Amino acid sequence: MINDAEAATVRMIFERFVEVGSATVLARALAAEGVRTRRGRLVDKGFLYKLLNKRVYIGDAVHKGTAYPGEHEAIITRALWDKVHGILRESPRVRAGRTRAATPALLKGLIFGPTGCAMTPTHTRRGDKLYRYYVSQSVLKRGADACPVGRVPAAEIGGGGRRAARSPSRAGGDRRHMAVGATRDRWSL
Repeated sequence: MINDAEAATVRMIFERFVEVGSATVLARALAAEGVRTRRGRLVDKGFLYKLLNKRVYIGDAVHKGTAYPGEHEAIITRALWDKVHGILRESPRVRAGRTRAATPALLKGLIFGPTGCAMTPTHTRRGDKLYRYYVSQSVLKRGADACPVGRVPAAEIGGGGRRAARSPSRAGGDRRHMAVGATRDRWSL
């Protein structure tokens, strides 16, 4: 039996993925809108990829990796499924290049927040000015209260990060263990 509210959500996700072309961008937008999974969690990229690959939504039943025509009604059209999978077949790197700003992030993968989660480069614009900063993965996945460090401006952390990256011994001997420790008001590398 089809749950109409859940079916509408599934259709909306498929349609918006076709418009956006990026699971990352769509997951952020859906999380900002408060869209949740059946289990009450905010929608994330992993959930989207699983949902977008469930053949049950086009009326198929899958058994041991083989799809068979199901006895249930399809939630989405085959045309919409094909559009989504045309996008998914394309290399994720190519898709990301279209949706992600081509900006240098020298410390990507090198710095971590106090919770142990990686700090991810991101940016925002005000008028013509671009503001770059790093934000903890825990903040992106679980919200602003998940990490005591909010956003760290890339311009302020950049100098210390470049010095530490050139001289790993000053950063504890291993660049992969550089950590940002701070509160929302004040931070340090």
